[in-house]
Amino acid sequence: MNILISPLNWGIGHATRLVPIINTLKLKHNITIAADGKSSDFLKDEFPSLVILSAPKLNITYTKNATLLPFKILLSFPKLIFFFYQNKKFVKKISSTQKIDLIVSDNRFG
Repeated sequence: MNILISPLNWGIGHATRLVPIINTLKLKHNITIAADGKSSDFLKDEFPSLVILSAPKLNITYTKNATLLPFKILLSFPKLIFFFYQNKKFVKKISSTQKIDLIVSDNRFG
């Protein structure tokens, strides 16, 4: 089975949680990883023999001012929606070219 694994890149927590899953699945299946940023760097170090594709990036910034945080998040919605559709398009392309049977995502949108 061809499996695509893709973590969200808000730090490396999502990527580190996938390590035992990847280790188990790679024993019997073909694994392709799609990641970006620190998650991608971490997974490349952890699994140098696996195919790791560069996934679309989401750059969200926050404010230190707690009063402004809800507004900052609200202003990020268009960026989140665009990111969702970018990921959906990316996954559709990868699924057809890599003949993906199963997708495992740790909170990655799309």
